[in-house]
Amino acid sequence: MNKAKILLLTTFPVPNTNNVVYSSNYSCFTLPPEFLFEIVDKQSGENMFSSGKFNSKDIIVKDENNKNISHAFCSDNGFNLINLSSIGWNTNISDYTLFIGADIKIKIHLVMEKKINGNNSISYNKIEFSVEDYEYEQSNTAGIIKIII
Repeated sequence: MNKAKILLLTTFPVPNTNNVVYSSNYSCFTLPPEFLFEIVDKQSGENMFSSGKFNSKDIIVKDENNKNISHAFCSDNGFNLINLSSIGWNTNISDYTLFIGADIKIKIHLVMEKKINGNNSISYNKIEFSVEDYEYEQSNTAGIIKIII
């Protein structure tokens, strides 16, 4: 007895969570860089989430007005990163604090620039970036910012 199976595909509109308005008037649009953070132990060089010293449920990110900032925790095969992709859209001088539990407070300073070029293109550029109170390294190829604790 053959039974026909029907697959019903529907589409749902996805809301724009960043309140960013895209316009078809621009021929080229370059998104802001993603800000991916790896937190590593200064002594061992090991990722502190992979080692179990930190728990991803203890991550909170706030801006200078104490407003929560969205973030994502990315985990794959022992490689754990904190993604703060939403912070690149703000073109003002911005300060953020990344809390991991009660003891770790990482201050991040960021200045972004939005450029509208004469050839109808928009780009977001990182002008200044720094981490206070901790050593950090930026990978130019992978875009990962390693914070050493």
